[in-house]
Amino acid sequence: MKRHRQNVVRACLTVLTGLIVGCSAVLTSSVTYADLPEVGDPARGEAIYRDGANGTVTPCTGCHVENSAGAPALIGVNYAEVAQSRVEGQTAREYTFHAIVAPASYIVAGYGNAMPEYYGARLSAQDLADVIAYLLSVP
Repeated sequence: MKRHRQNVVRACLTVLTGLIVGCSAVLTSSVTYADLPEVGDPARGEAIYRDGANGTVTPCTGCHVENSAGAPALIGVNYAEVAQSRVEGQTAREYTFHAIVAPASYIVAGYGNAMPEYYGARLSAQDLADVIAYLLSVP
């Protein structure tokens, strides 16, 4: 029952986030794919994924959890394999970068466009590389 309540709360927060994002100005990413360092730190990326980054962004775990109604789960699904197959011609790393900084560019079937658009403007190139490295390292 507690888990169900948590999922309901997460779903409500996802919808609320979508409404806020939909009503706010869209922030353009200050980081391009070419800006990403070649190597990210998966441990640091996990911390950003779970806790956010210095109060500037919502943690990914606010929405991307198992059985979420608002966003697909990213952990426990072999994310690298899934990301590799999302957009023809993009590597898993490229897809993940674009999914974070320009989330409306590809919407996963069954989900709306609730992902905040500010991650690319608020996270550094290293932060993004670290989160991507974490996601691609988790089986």
